[in-house]
Amino acid sequence: TPPPGAEPGQGAASPAVRLMLAHAAYTRPAMQQTAAVTEAVTGLCGLLDGIPLALHLAAGWLPMYSPEQLLDKARDNPLPLLEPVFAGESEGEADLGALIRGAVGGLRPAQSGVLTALALRRQPSATEEVQRFLGRPPQEVVRALHGLLLRGLIREERLPGGGTAV
Repeated sequence: TPPPGAEPGQGAASPAVRLMLAHAAYTRPAMQQTAAVTEAVTGLCGLLDGIPLALHLAAGWLPMYSPEQLLDKARDNPLPLLEPVFAGESEGEADLGALIRGAVGGLRPAQSGVLTALALRRQPSATEEVQRFLGRPPQEVVRALHGLLLRGLIREERLPGGGTAV
């Protein structure tokens, strides 16, 4: 999965991928930057939406895990990788977990229901598919999706062959 804003095939040219590769090279100087490493880092950046704080916190695990292992951990559950290791580590910066909890905690019931449904689907879905899946009025679903997009809890993706999905 390329990071947000990356064009297909852009891979290592993405700023997020370059940042993570720099962290990996610093933390693991003997590591060769192979296509597999670049692919793992690109996948990790995509899973973390290219968010700099998320990348920084995940990079803290590179002394313990290879980029490929880190990607596997993130695919399973990225949240443990995003918790500061030491008290005060994110001092002066917003705590990513607190930001996410705040954004989710402020959702209206319809938005919360749509977010839950999207999480259960675990794949990008066109707006029409989300409406059919939920069986709710189209305007209610569109309004909920709009709110989730504005809060940064979901993102729009281009589908192969045109169209978009969330």
